[in-house]
Amino acid sequence: MRSCLYYIPIVAALAACDSDLELQTGVVQWMEWPAEVTAATPFPVRLVIPFPACQQWTFRPGPSADQSAVTFAPYFLVKKGPLICPPVPADVSIYPLPYLSLDTVDIAPGLAAAFARTYEMRASATVYAPPVGYVLEDQADTTGLMNAFVRGYIHDAAAPVCGETRVFHLLSRN
Repeated sequence: MRSCLYYIPIVAALAACDSDLELQTGVVQWMEWPAEVTAATPFPVRLVIPFPACQQWTFRPGPSADQSAVTFAPYFLVKKGPLICPPVPADVSIYPLPYLSLDTVDIAPGLAAAFARTYEMRASATVYAPPVGYVLEDQADTTGLMNAFVRGYIHDAAAPVCGETRVFHLLSRN
């Protein structure tokens, strides 16, 4: 499996006209999955997604798979009504993820394959994703990485890079 994020427009509607729920699309800030998976076996995918602040919601990850890709089209079912905001923590800097983001693991469908092959991983995304703190394995290769989607994987390096052994190996810029 190779790393990537793509923008995918999401079109959906609620069936009941008088429902007290409305649909709100989700935007994936971070997505990670195993480098290799067994054919026809579901596998875990970590998603970090900002959730609708000050509202009651139910999350739906919306996974699907076809012959070339696994796609996550996340959305929230949001209860209509007045906004009720919890107090903001005094020190939001202690949180490892952006405040008001859902960090969850969902299961991707098993992928049919008669031989070893590569599938794309896709999700709805914006052009901005907050830093998650992984060190780039090849420190000399940072040109053009600002505000760009990249393809790669996270692994344990044989030798520490900037004091870290868990690093991001860059394969390409998209």
